[in-house]
Amino acid sequence: MALLTPAAHERGRATANLANLLTDTLRSWDIAIGAVPALDLDHNSRIRGRTVRDVCLTVGTWPHGYALPDMVTAGLNNDLVAPPRSMIDTQVRLGNPDATLDDVGAAWQQAADDIARWRDSGDAEEQALLTVGGPLGPVPLATLVGASAFQIAVALRDIGVATADHVLSADDRNRLHRIAVHSLTDSAGAVCARSEPVNDADQLLMLNIVTPQIRVGFGAIKNAWRTALLPDPIPDAAPRINTDAEVMIDIAAGRRSPLTAAAKREITVSDASGLLAVARALLAAPDLPGGDGLRAALAAVQGASGLGSFVKNSLGRFRA
Repeated sequence: MALLTPAAHERGRATANLANLLTDTLRSWDIAIGAVPALDLDHNSRIRGRTVRDVCLTVGTWPHGYALPDMVTAGLNNDLVAPPRSMIDTQVRLGNPDATLDDVGAAWQQAADDIARWRDSGDAEEQALLTVGGPLGPVPLATLVGASAFQIAVALRDIGVATADHVLSADDRNRLHRIAVHSLTDSAGAVCARSEPVNDADQLLMLNIVTPQIRVGFGAIKNAWRTALLPDPIPDAAPRINTDAEVMIDIAAGRRSPLTAAAKREITVSDASGLLAVARALLAAPDLPGGDGLRAALAAVQGASGLGSFVKNSLGRFRA
């Protein structure tokens, strides 16, 4: 357990290696920005009823959005009430119905520039642990910034870019998915650190996600968590999800059937009881979809149906 057991001061990647978190996040933005010229904004995305333009409007820094400077201000003012993600997306979509490729490129570049400017300002180290509200509940500012890497990967997969060989190189595709799973794991650790232990066995909550692209896990106690890359062999006897990064991202984002993935053995788990403890803790994230399905999964996680429901409704709480 030592590898994933956090000290009381730890806040995941924000305290372990803030520079790496920000570098990874900016790499994801750079990959996305480089893909913009290849987009057909009027084409259908893989989300029914939404065009590529609609999806592009859900990421980046747009008028009427909630940008990094807004998050910094909220953190400095101890304001933990963030506007709901659904409301922000609606405002941005209504305000930019005719967004062009130049508009998308500018909005995505602005988001990247905001992160780079914050990193280079001299304030990032001090402000990284400011508590801010959002889809994950109250978490450190740096954790929320890092979570955008998962949102970017989901968006690029939704619009078909992340699976198009003529747009992204194999290296960029693997990098995008690796960073997204790292981001997802850190976000899950942050939410688990806010949960009240159910009993002594739940004092330390752990989860390992093992993919060909990245092997990463978190360990969370009350108000602290550690996110770490895993060696081979993995020493911790933590609940474990084995899958491909692309499958992990799609299921967590609600884009792939978890039942089908489990039936095809595209995803397997170990330690179902440990997964239940993590699932209960992830209920702490407010105003996110999947709560009813997760509660049903708590009674059935040991089967293929339960496995799929756990992944979709638990980690899916961080979907874009």
